[in-house]
Amino acid sequence: MVEFKLNVNKKQRTAYINKKIIDTLGYEVGVQLNATSGVIYPLGGNKHDIIRSLEIILDDLRHQAELEQKLEAQKVE
Repeated sequence: MVEFKLNVNKKQRTAYINKKIIDTLGYEVGVQLNATSGVIYPLGGNKHDIIRSLEIILDDLRHQAELEQKLEAQKVE
């Protein structure tokens, strides 16, 4: 799993998109947002593949959250 940090220029409201992201998703992407998160995906991509990829990302985020919770519990002990 790869995580990228995107910095947004506050005045121009633009962000540099890493070459690896463009190589993976292409130049035409869709973005869907809700209150606290979003997803970026290649336009015209297979929705079932996109959903499966998101499920994998969610599983990884859940695992990371569990590990963080365990570390916090160890600090308290």
